[in-house]
This record gives sequence, C-alpha cells and structure tokens, in this order.
Amino acid sequence: MKRYLIATHGTLSRTLVETVRLIAGETNNVSYFEMGTKSSHQAKEELKKMVASKNENDQMIILTDIFGGSVSNICTEL
Repeated sequence: MKRYLIATHGTLSRTLVETVRLIAGETNNVSYFEMGTKSSHQAKEELKKMVASKNENDQMIILTDIFGGSVSNICTEL
C-alpha cells in the first residue's frame, strides 16, 4: 500500500490533509507533519517515528513544501 506524508513548515500540511478529507472523505494512508517551532533535532526524531511506523511492504511517498528547506533536508536524510 502506498502511504503519503505531507511535511511542511507551519500548519500548511495539516490544512492540506484536512481539505483532502473534506473533499474525498476519510483517508487512512495520508498523514502530515508540521515543523512549527520544533528544533531540527526534535523534528528529525518525530519524522523518524512516522517513517518507522509504516508496514514493511508499504511504500511511503513524502511531499515537502520547499526544496532545500529544513523539512525537506531532514526528510532527505531519512
């Protein structure tokens, strides 16, 4: 199963996922990560847990807001 993670600065990712759910109904394969005021270390630890929570046979596609931004860089490391 394909799983999607929307990872952005601020609350953009949550808003995008909530909008998708409003239009398409509840989805169990789409999640979001908000960077907010977290330190890079805190963000990396939280993202590690989110990526590790997927099933072994699942594919995870991560979409970020700014290429080269802190969220994108952390996701690239993972």
